[in-house]
Amino acid sequence: MESKALYRTRDIFVAAWLHSNGEPVELEPSANESSKFWFVFNESPAVRGLVDDFARGVGLVSPLSLKNSVDYLKDMMEGSKRNG
Repeated sequence: MESKALYRTRDIFVAAWLHSNGEPVELEPSANESSKFWFVFNESPAVRGLVDDFARGVGLVSPLSLKNSVDYLKDMMEGSKRNG
């Protein structure tokens, strides 16, 4: 990602929530823990709003969309471990 402000999380469910709401995600290996990753998003008011919604337990997304996002993120991590 470019040198924009970034939002990083290790929480796969927060990342899946953001991804299922249309936010593009990239995976970044943790600098000091080789088996851990950061899910990285471009910082924006939309991302902050979605994170706040997640923390408050509000917002709507299809359960299938959320499941698909979790699966997608897990696939990203597995692919990175194999190639890494």
